[in-house]
Amino acid sequence: MSSHAICIMFSLHIILILLSGACKAAAAPTMNHTTDTADREALLCIKSHLLTSKPAGALTTWGNSSVHFCRWQGVVCRRRRRHGLMAPRVAALRLEEEGLAGKIPPCISNLTNLKHIHLPVNEFSGSVPPELGQLRRLVYVNLSFNALSGMIPAELASCSRLQIIAMRKNNLEGGISSFLLNSSLIQKIDLRTNNLSGPIPPLLMNSYASLEFLALTENSLSGEIPSSLGNLSSLAVLIAAENQLTGGIPASLARLSNIHLLDLTYNNLSGTVPSSIYNLSSLTSLGIAGNGLVGTLPSNMGNTLPNIENLVMSENNFQGGIPRSLANATNLVVIHLAQNSFSGVIPSFGSLPNLQKLMLFQNHWLEAGDWMFLSSLMNCTQLTMLTLDGNNLQGDLPSLVTNLSRNLEYLVLGSNHITGTIPAGIGDLVSLSMLYLQDNKITGPIPASIGKLHNLYAMDLSKNWFHGNIPASFGNLGRLSELYLQENHLSGAIPADLAGCKNLLALNLSSNILSGPIPDGLFGKLNQLSWLLDLSHNQLTDSIPDDVGSFINLKSLNISNNNISGRIPSTLGSCELLQALRLGGNSLEGQIPYSLATLRGIKEVDFSQNDLAGEIPEFFEVFNCLEYLNLSFNKLDGPIPTKGIFANATSRVFLQGNPSLCTSTKSLHFPLCSMGHSGRKNRVAVYVLAIVLPSVAVSLLFALFLKKRTRKDSRLMHESSKEPRIRSYNDLSKMTNKFSSANMIGSGQFGVVYKGSFPDGEGQMFAVKVFKLGQSGASKSFLAECRALRNIRHRNLVKVITACSTYDPLEYLHVWSVPPMVHCDLKPSNILFDDDNLARVGDFGLAQFLHGFSSYGGHQNSTSLFGPRGSVGYIPPEYGLGSRISTEGDIYSYGIVLLEMLTGKRPTDELFDDGFTLHKYVEDALPQIGDILDTDLSREIVGDHSSPTESQEQDNETEVQKCILQLLNLGLLCSQEAPKDRPNIQDVYSEVLAVKEHFLSCCAKKT
Repeated sequence: MSSHAICIMFSLHIILILLSGACKAAAAPTMNHTTDTADREALLCIKSHLLTSKPAGALTTWGNSSVHFCRWQGVVCRRRRRHGLMAPRVAALRLEEEGLAGKIPPCISNLTNLKHIHLPVNEFSGSVPPELGQLRRLVYVNLSFNALSGMIPAELASCSRLQIIAMRKNNLEGGISSFLLNSSLIQKIDLRTNNLSGPIPPLLMNSYASLEFLALTENSLSGEIPSSLGNLSSLAVLIAAENQLTGGIPASLARLSNIHLLDLTYNNLSGTVPSSIYNLSSLTSLGIAGNGLVGTLPSNMGNTLPNIENLVMSENNFQGGIPRSLANATNLVVIHLAQNSFSGVIPSFGSLPNLQKLMLFQNHWLEAGDWMFLSSLMNCTQLTMLTLDGNNLQGDLPSLVTNLSRNLEYLVLGSNHITGTIPAGIGDLVSLSMLYLQDNKITGPIPASIGKLHNLYAMDLSKNWFHGNIPASFGNLGRLSELYLQENHLSGAIPADLAGCKNLLALNLSSNILSGPIPDGLFGKLNQLSWLLDLSHNQLTDSIPDDVGSFINLKSLNISNNNISGRIPSTLGSCELLQALRLGGNSLEGQIPYSLATLRGIKEVDFSQNDLAGEIPEFFEVFNCLEYLNLSFNKLDGPIPTKGIFANATSRVFLQGNPSLCTSTKSLHFPLCSMGHSGRKNRVAVYVLAIVLPSVAVSLLFALFLKKRTRKDSRLMHESSKEPRIRSYNDLSKMTNKFSSANMIGSGQFGVVYKGSFPDGEGQMFAVKVFKLGQSGASKSFLAECRALRNIRHRNLVKVITACSTYDPLEYLHVWSVPPMVHCDLKPSNILFDDDNLARVGDFGLAQFLHGFSSYGGHQNSTSLFGPRGSVGYIPPEYGLGSRISTEGDIYSYGIVLLEMLTGKRPTDELFDDGFTLHKYVEDALPQIGDILDTDLSREIVGDHSSPTESQEQDNETEVQKCILQLLNLGLLCSQEAPKDRPNIQDVYSEVLAVKEHFLSCCAKKT
């Protein structure tokens, strides 16, 4: 070939190369444009289906034609080679917390190169689109903290490259097996806080060799924990708390050699913890609280768990002691072993420099009083929480408690047997936010240094023996939201400085000896109170301040049982959120203000035992939430309303003690209204039966007996409008058959009581007490009884020549007698019955007036007569230890009388010795009452079931047995050994009244 031909061929080759390049260059823009269009249109489709609550959010940048979609906010692109060229494709969507709402559209699957979907903390709804299964390159999907529902789509199993799936805090349902993943690359599954149900699929767990994180907490998963979980050799975190898992903890979990966090809290697991679990040396957090696990902790636990930081085993049934080896686990930050049955001595934890929280409350720890463990905690400088409440800790509160960490925020030692005083140095714990020392035996004044605890949020010192004034320094506690000082012996005035506690939500100062008026302006400054304000059972005087209307958010207000006078403030109508309003037991007068008509959500109203006058307001009829209304023992008049709570025969409405009230129907036990009261139409008065407190149980039981038995002719204490004339000794001798033993109805240390009847057809029965003046102390007893009956007046406590009716006499003596009186010798022989089976309390020979008395253990200065007051078996135990007399003593005697009448056994029965008492006899038997009930009473309850109404009879029996069980429980409560554990007389009154109403309703059904 010539050189010329060669040159021509070379030139043609060069031309072809250039033409080829030109063609490719011309084709490239077309190809890139196609790719751009597909992803861009997919993004615009997604935007068109969504709403956003952010005006300047990420989606506002989507659709800008002047900006490439890869630069739109939340869009991440990666270049991919296609046809030999590198083209940008959407690889990730990152739209966290963008306020996005609506359903995730199916067109998201058009982003075919999508690897990461990160859409947490939005408001997406609807179901997870099954089209996600078409994204074969998908590696990561996070849809947590949305409102997605439905089942997790099974199509996700097609995403074989998926490594992380997070759908926490949605409303997803169905089982986990609905999306069995085929990916062997899966590393993290987070499905916490959904509505998933069914078991944890065991086969699923066999295929996840790479799984490191499995979180299933807060679902409804059931069944047992599959042992195949032990095959997940890479698993570092297993969280399955707050489900309904059952069975035991599988021992196979001990094969998880890389596990750091194991959380199985709050399930229904049972049995013992496999010992091999305690050998997981990699564990930093072990949580198995809130199950039914049993057993003891291994002694070498602290050595085999060297990396443990959080040990949470509370709310189980573990026993034994805490292993001392735990002190070797020096990484411990949290020890939570509360609410178990651990016992013994709390070990020293002073070698744990990182310890922050030590929670051992509600166990059976026993300290001899040296509190050595507490001294060791002085080395734990990071300690923020110490909770030991509800144990058996004894001895004086050591002063070294003030040397604990300055970081201590929670000091909780309530419900123990701690004595001594609060050290003045308590004010040095400047980080304290919660101080709970309630229900102990701590005495002395409350240290003023507490006022230095400016971070204090809640303080409970109730149910102790504190005395003295409430420190004025409490006014410095500006962050305090809860203050509980009830049931102590605090005296003096309520400090006006409490106005500085402007963030208080709850304040309880009840059952102390506080006196004086409520400080001016105090209520107005404490207007954040919303939970509770309780000043009851003190000796407060003057009127209720008008600024009580500042409590616009308050739920419960109780100022009952004080010496408050004046009128009910009309400003109370501003407290529209009140649910309970208790002002009873004061000297309030005037009418019930109509402004209270705004309290539409009120549930409980107690204005009893005041001097209120006027008519019952009609607005009570329209209070739909009202469940309890007590207006008894006032001076109310006019017609009784008939609608609302008054129309419900089972309602708890109490109106007795208002003699001027009237009704329009003869069926009620109030007088008929005259024509002058015809202004209110169609009103039916609600009669609430006045109950006999010390003998109501006897009245109930007599009602059973009298079905088959006639009344006895003997009558005691028959009341008559005719005054009996004074009789000579000779007359009394004749009328008592020469004081024969047949007429004797009771005897005591200083005298004998006989029954008699007046001659000449007067038909009046009487009782006469013959004093043994030769007996030492009888003269003083006689004078005491005369003083008692001279100074007390009650329509059911009759005059000195008779015994006394018990129309709630204990309540009258304890609460309304001025000064209050204690009977001191309540027993069956001092409770007499008239012909209507109405019980009457007599024999006031040991009665004592109280001066400066608080009905909740307050101080009084009465002196004893001669040693223990009362009769053997009925004397409260504290009298035998030299304690002063109190109303709680009468409550104890009443409880014993109640138990005796129901069981037929005296407290002095030969059965009861060596510490075994009537109280213990009943307590051990309950709730089975068949073996302890008086045989005659039991026979009356069972009766004869041969009639056609046998089923109804049995139903009535069950209800009557419930009544008796309630009375037995009340007797046990009243006869508690510790006076502070007994109820007050007004609580007893309410309980017995409820029992009687239930009993009478049963009788009504039967007839």
